[in-house]
Amino acid sequence: MTSAPAEQFIQLANDFTQQMPFIRFLGINIEDITPETVTLTFPMKHDFVGNTQSIQSVDITARVEGYLIDRNFKDGQNVDKGDLLFVIDPRAFQASLDEAKAQLEKDRAALNYSLEQVARYQPLVKKQYITTDEYDQYVTQSDEALAAVKADEAQVVQAELNLSYCYMYAPFSGRIGRRLVDVGNLVGVTGQDNTLATLVKLDPIYVYFSPTERDIAILSRQYNKGKLRAFAVLPDEKIYHEEGYVDFIDNTVDESTGTLTMRAVIPNPEKIILPGQYTKIKLYVEDKPNAVLVPQKALKSQQGENIVYVLGSDNKVKSTKVTIGSDYKQYTVINKGLKAGDVIVTNGLQKIQDGSEVDPKYANSNNKNSDGTVMESNQSGKNGD
Repeated sequence: MTSAPAEQFIQLANDFTQQMPFIRFLGINIEDITPETVTLTFPMKHDFVGNTQSIQSVDITARVEGYLIDRNFKDGQNVDKGDLLFVIDPRAFQASLDEAKAQLEKDRAALNYSLEQVARYQPLVKKQYITTDEYDQYVTQSDEALAAVKADEAQVVQAELNLSYCYMYAPFSGRIGRRLVDVGNLVGVTGQDNTLATLVKLDPIYVYFSPTERDIAILSRQYNKGKLRAFAVLPDEKIYHEEGYVDFIDNTVDESTGTLTMRAVIPNPEKIILPGQYTKIKLYVEDKPNAVLVPQKALKSQQGENIVYVLGSDNKVKSTKVTIGSDYKQYTVINKGLKAGDVIVTNGLQKIQDGSEVDPKYANSNNKNSDGTVMESNQSGKNGD
């Protein structure tokens, strides 16, 4: 069952566009500037693309040679642990077991007789009624009989195993794939691929993803604090309602990519998510109150740092270094460098520099797009527009 916090997060993530009017107060050329309201409580989350894997997968394989006589499932069927899947003709293996048991009984009788002989002749050798060599022969015969019984017991165990291999059961609950061999075929032949079908566990399911170095620190801190919540995004871009968690962080960063492998466990009771899919994964870190967001196009990279142009009261812009956080659609959270009420340039960044005087054109807040964002106006600058 989905938890209340999970429902709140999903609702917030799915309907976040409805909160965009709060963001509009941040920028020039995006809408009217109203310094009184410029921030909001933002769910700090990180989005990644990952691939799904089953937490358990097993090949159902023929371990003894024989003819397949039964299949007890339909291709693609969900099966429960312990369900009978395949049967190999057991008659030859039952006969081998019966023969091994009969030999065991025979040799047990011989052992009992030899032990009786040893017990009978032991007092006689002490009285020298028989020679020591004669007595030793009886002891040797009893030892040989005991060894034969032990060998027979091993043969019975092996015969029982071979007979049990004729019946193949589901080792866990999951979904079985298509059959690879039809009833009537000889299976279990040495040197051949004897896989009959593959069974995978679908609930829960793993999602592997690889955050970059930029995200590793914050995700690792949250992981060390406790559960790092995770949500899968379905192919129709809807967030799956089951809340999962990160259960594994690798111990080495890939030097070639600068990424670290992580894994999320996602409940999958409806078995909608299948192994081998590429899927988006959302990690919920925390709620960040009074978060400042700006359009991503307002950010400019300069000598390895991120800057924005802040508009002053004299209509001159100043380049300001900022520390960025997570992204949401076309917006980025600013962790450091801006404050509520700052007016930033979002268009024409390539035409201005530090100290440029501009003629700002503020968008009308009524020019909203269908998704709740606001259409932008064109900018005209005073130096070399």
